[in-house]
Amino acid sequence: MFTFPRAAEPLISAFRMAFSRRTFQRFMVLMLGAILSLRRRTVTAMLGVVGPLARGPWSDFHGVLCRASWSIWPLGKVLAALVLECLPPDQP
Repeated sequence: MFTFPRAAEPLISAFRMAFSRRTFQRFMVLMLGAILSLRRRTVTAMLGVVGPLARGPWSDFHGVLCRASWSIWPLGKVLAALVLECLPPDQP
């Protein structure tokens, strides 16, 4: 599997708690594809951009968004914490 730059590691690792190991690896590939995609950000377009990083059947990656068992609540908690870190401490 590939690795993100060290500067992105705190952001990426924050989302790790919401997924199983296998689903998180697929999520990282999809996230990289979403960043690199120039046009529509469909799963197929994202996988086409990352090419050989998308190992295995593409249906497994489609399953991350439609049938994988993960909860949106831990992702929301992580995202809210990351947004709150960006706010100045003296602001309500």
